[in-house]
Amino acid sequence: MRFNNMFSPRSQGQAVSERAPERDTPVILPPRQPDKGRPRAFTSLRQRNFRLFWFGQMISLTGSYMQSIGEVWLVLELTHSPFQLGLVGALQALPVLLFSLVGGVLADRWPKRRILLWTRSAAMVQALLLWALIATGTVQLWHVYVLALLLGLTNCLGRPAGQAFVVELVGRADLPNAVALNSSLSNLTRIVGPGLGGVIIAASGVAALFLLNAVAPIPPPPSGMGRNWGHLACLC
Repeated sequence: MRFNNMFSPRSQGQAVSERAPERDTPVILPPRQPDKGRPRAFTSLRQRNFRLFWFGQMISLTGSYMQSIGEVWLVLELTHSPFQLGLVGALQALPVLLFSLVGGVLADRWPKRRILLWTRSAAMVQALLLWALIATGTVQLWHVYVLALLLGLTNCLGRPAGQAFVVELVGRADLPNAVALNSSLSNLTRIVGPGLGGVIIAASGVAALFLLNAVAPIPPPPSGMGRNWGHLACLC
């Protein structure tokens, strides 16, 4: 009887329960702590190339909205017509509405740095032309319409390229933060640009706004991005 009790189900259960704690348990790694001394909202700015690009975009987008409000004000001074005022605004926005998808496709197929170089340079030339026309007193309404349409065309190609270029500047770990910072910058300059343009027009006139937009300071080139990088940060 004693021999049978040793192999009873109860004894076997006790033996299994004694061996159960010997099983390996999975190791749970603690979450990675954020870098001390650096706010988590700006972690992607530790990348030097992205940091220079981001501040260059701040100047570029602010100048783009400054020029938009300057063109509208110039049309108002020339015509005092609400219809003409709305027309120049439509000419600025119509290319972005119609051709942004095409601009995104081209930004994926062509070198993004080269696209940004040409679009920023073209926008700088447009601002310089507007200043020259106003300074010489030869500006006409159709000049403003053509340049407003060209500004919209450069924006529909340059802005998708600028957003896609972020991927090439930061690593996979910092990409979500870089995209968020880039989007926040776009919304911020949409508010600051027209307001700053209005202050400049009130203080010095619309000609000074276009001149400032054309000759804004250019930051130094980041390492490995080529000597033509400075054109990326010129004002639109």
